[in-house]
Amino acid sequence: IEPINIRTGDEIESLSLRLGMMVNTLKDAKAKLEEKVEIKTGLLKANMTALEAKNQQMSKNEMAMLNILEDSKELEKQLAEEKLNVEQKVVDRTRELSDEQARLMASISALPRAFIIWDKDSNILTQNGKLDDIFGKQEEEWSIELIDQLIGESLDLQDKLKTVYAKKENFDISDILYKEKYIRVFVAPVINNDGELLGAVMTIKDESEAKALARSRDEFFSIASHELRTPLTAIRGNTSMIIEYYKDALKDKELKEMIEDTHAAAIRLIGIVNDFLDLSRLEQGRMEYKKERIDVIKIVDKVLKDLTESANEKGIPLIMEGESKLELVLDPEKFEQIMLNLLGNSLKFTSQGSISVKITKEEDKVRIEVKDTGEGIAVKNRNLLFRKFQQAGQSTITRDGSKGTGLGLYISRLMAEGMGGTLELVSSEIGKGSVFGITLPIKDIHDSR
Repeated sequence: IEPINIRTGDEIESLSLRLGMMVNTLKDAKAKLEEKVEIKTGLLKANMTALEAKNQQMSKNEMAMLNILEDSKELEKQLAEEKLNVEQKVVDRTRELSDEQARLMASISALPRAFIIWDKDSNILTQNGKLDDIFGKQEEEWSIELIDQLIGESLDLQDKLKTVYAKKENFDISDILYKEKYIRVFVAPVINNDGELLGAVMTIKDESEAKALARSRDEFFSIASHELRTPLTAIRGNTSMIIEYYKDALKDKELKEMIEDTHAAAIRLIGIVNDFLDLSRLEQGRMEYKKERIDVIKIVDKVLKDLTESANEKGIPLIMEGESKLELVLDPEKFEQIMLNLLGNSLKFTSQGSISVKITKEEDKVRIEVKDTGEGIAVKNRNLLFRKFQQAGQSTITRDGSKGTGLGLYISRLMAEGMGGTLELVSSEIGKGSVFGITLPIKDIHDSR
């Protein structure tokens, strides 16, 4: 609305001026009103936009919550199923453990010896009924202290157990006398993967019957050997005299061969009987060693000369190397028997090549090695070498009876140990031969027993 500008100089002009002023005032008021409306409208739009965004976010949150609720229900279902599976596994494993424990307890109960397991505080966890068989039924419950008390002075069990706990190693002691029984006690520590001591296990075996059988066997061998040696010696002497003094009466070739075979068989049987007697004495601790200062070189040389004829028949040279004189404190007969056994074995199993004896001095001991170029010993048979009645030939079932009883090396090792030495197989190779080594201590005659 444009202002009316009338100039009449009267009241109409004054009215027109007032109307113009009013129009201008209305314009200003309208402009301000429009400005306020525009501002309010902008704020309203902004609020509407924010509200719409919030509504959208709330919708998203609502959907997320619904998804979470659905996932939660699914997870709850899976957890329930997993719980059932775990519970079933626990039931199955418990049953398996129960079965294993039953089998273990049955095995422990069936053992032919007493069996005890205890924890690190010496509380017995498991035992079998053989404790009652060995020690008799006791009024009080079984404990380590009670077993120690029953064994008594024959074995300081508590002291041995301290060693087991401290060093975490086994101990095995036999020939413990309990009343009229001989028992054997074995103890081993129980250790976890971290090396922590959890307790120990003990077995106790009644060896009385086995020792009685062994003693009866040894007595039989001893008595039988003594009884056999007398007639065999007579046979050997008589056949020897017939061969030497009744040559004219042996013109019949077959008769002469029969007498010679009888003489050879008697000599061999006497050797077997002597082996049995030596075996009995050694195992019963009745072997006497008459030690004196001897030159081992002379004895080895004597054995080589005794075998020279047999070696020449096979074309096998016998060689001695090393020291020319070497004195030791030994039983000369036992040492000669050891050397005769080793060199005799080498000669039996060597068909070509040579046999040598090498003697060397090493600080406080002497080393004697017997080396041959014979058949050699297979690895699988070497554990038979130093066992009774075993030979380490290619066949361990069928033996050539002419090659001995399988006692020679066993007796020789015991004799070497009885004189403070050792006897061992140093090396062997099939088709190339073997090396046996004897180690003997250098001692003064006053140090020997």
